[in-house]
Amino acid sequence: MSKPVERVTRLLRPPGLLAIPLVEALTKNETARLMGVGALIGLLGGLAAAAFDLVATRFGRLLLHTSEPSLGGVPTWLMVVGPVVGGLMAGLILHYLSRTRRPVGIPDVIDATSNSQGEMPLRESLVSALAAAFSIGSGHSGGREGPIVALSGALSSAACKLFRIPRSRVRVLVAAGAAGGIAASFNTPLGACFFALEIILGNFAMDCVAPVVAASVAGTMVGQAIMGNRVALELPAFALQHPSELLLYALLGVLCGGVALGFQRVLIKAFDLRGQLARRIPPALIPAVAGLGVGALAAVGFPQIMGNGYAFLEHILHGRHPGVLFLLALLGAKLLATGITLGARTGPGTFAPTLFLGAVTGTLFGIAVNALWPGVTESAGAYGMVGMGAVVAAATHSPITTTLMLFEMTGNYAIVPPLLITLALSGILYAFVEDRSIFVAILERRGVRVDRGREELVMYDLHVADVMRKDGIETVQPDAPFSELASHILHRRIQDVYVVDRDGKYHGLVDIQDIKRLLTAPHTDITAADVETHDAPVLRPSMPLADAVPLFFRSDLDELPVLNAEGELIAILKERDIFGAYHREVLRKDALMARIQTSPADQNRWKNFLELPDGYIMDVVEVDGQLVGHTLRQLRLPIRFHVTVVAVSILDPETSKHRRLPAEADVLLKRGDKLVVMGPVLDVLALQAANVDHEVTEMVDRATHLEVD
Repeated sequence: MSKPVERVTRLLRPPGLLAIPLVEALTKNETARLMGVGALIGLLGGLAAAAFDLVATRFGRLLLHTSEPSLGGVPTWLMVVGPVVGGLMAGLILHYLSRTRRPVGIPDVIDATSNSQGEMPLRESLVSALAAAFSIGSGHSGGREGPIVALSGALSSAACKLFRIPRSRVRVLVAAGAAGGIAASFNTPLGACFFALEIILGNFAMDCVAPVVAASVAGTMVGQAIMGNRVALELPAFALQHPSELLLYALLGVLCGGVALGFQRVLIKAFDLRGQLARRIPPALIPAVAGLGVGALAAVGFPQIMGNGYAFLEHILHGRHPGVLFLLALLGAKLLATGITLGARTGPGTFAPTLFLGAVTGTLFGIAVNALWPGVTESAGAYGMVGMGAVVAAATHSPITTTLMLFEMTGNYAIVPPLLITLALSGILYAFVEDRSIFVAILERRGVRVDRGREELVMYDLHVADVMRKDGIETVQPDAPFSELASHILHRRIQDVYVVDRDGKYHGLVDIQDIKRLLTAPHTDITAADVETHDAPVLRPSMPLADAVPLFFRSDLDELPVLNAEGELIAILKERDIFGAYHREVLRKDALMARIQTSPADQNRWKNFLELPDGYIMDVVEVDGQLVGHTLRQLRLPIRFHVTVVAVSILDPETSKHRRLPAEADVLLKRGDKLVVMGPVLDVLALQAANVDHEVTEMVDRATHLEVD
């Protein structure tokens, strides 16, 4: 191991710090380590949310002279010109700076955590966020949460690459980054946690919860420090006038489910129309055309549709609504403006528009029931708050997230019972017609599948290269006689011999069953080329383990060859290694890759596997440098490094192959030998670092003087 790695190892294990039991437990516990990384990533998410909010707000004030165009006050001509200018800038940014020429949003984060091991392109997310800031700031109808989640996720993905986080953990940390961004933006840490778990990951496992919670709390702190201790929506107090109102909320749930379905249909139709429009005008100009449509709707009397509309929502939820007929028209105008904006694909999110549609729908419903039962029902704003959550929950399939976010915004538990009933009915109606959320529907239009379970995702995160074996491969050349083949099989405990040419190119394999069938009669004229099979599947290092598993069942083999791009045999993959990986990654138990055998060698051996203690590993240390020429007794590795030598692999100079021996004290180590050691992770790393360190000589000298026979 190199000197830099050795120094890092020593820094990780200062003499006095790890002696503290709590610190030692935390440094060895993977969940605790992920929680610490999650907190750092949450800081990035919070900074991303604050930066996006700053850019969008400043641009809105520069172009429209206000950051809240939904409250009016924008000159009529500027209502038209502003969105056109903002759309033109967003379109040019995406066209010339983005490689894909499309924005990145929440669907892309879901795709990354489901299918791409959490990998997200940082450049694309930065470009998309800039375009979305110009679009939203200029009055296009959309939300800030989409680009914030995408930017936070991409920053998290980049940080994971920088710190070399294992691929199987990156997807959780990307979701944690999204939680940090949402928490900073809405100041709702609990709702942000469940946003990441319910919408992004679809998984509530404990190893996912810890880093997400840490990121959400960290993001909240950053948001409060930079943007103030506020929530995105200041909601009024909520009360339930009479238990019979719960029946009315159930009816509201059915109505909100219909609105959510209508929004999903408009969104899909807008994407289709955008494709048709792209054939007639340059794609870079489509956002400007969309801005003209949104501006025209605002100029004819509906400025409330501009931007995310949060300021106007606070007005109507506090009872300052402009009338039933206007709200009905506004509902249609907002639906149309949002379809135009999202169809132009400049990056705004869908979360804020669904809140707007739900609030208006609930307020209209509240006005109606107030007129019919004035003494029994609560204010129209109360129904507006519940309706707001019901449309969001149905469209995004996130009832838990929505419930918690509204609870945090209102600070009133009384909203929870009617909200749960409304969410349940809206979700049932939506699912009866459409079983996909808005985000999944968008991904499926791209041909992306995201309905894999946790176990399947884990096995897609792991690849053949992660568990394949490069040692112990028995090979022969195509012209090898049958006697050589039989010798390989009969004198070694192997199942397959691989046929390769002199250049290492793979030809085929010979299975033990093929040899058994030919042992009854002499076959002096048969060569490996005559016996080899070409039907065995071959694997590539980059192949996910989930794709490799079916190949074992089809071939009925215990191991398969792994080839590089040039067709050379570079490793083998054993079926038992896949099961070991599944056992470790899915069942969360460390499966040792060495077996314990009972009974004599000439009988059928019973195999078992040892489960290592938490924080321990078994690894192979190459004998090199100062370890050469000493015995295990002299080295005293258990005392000096707290590791146990399980076995010694001695290099046979005649055959150039290793022979496994017991770890006896007087075994003299030579260059090229191998030590199989077991111990705490940091101690094994320290031994590997000391393998090439001159300190080993001093350590051996001191141990020799203290040696007791």
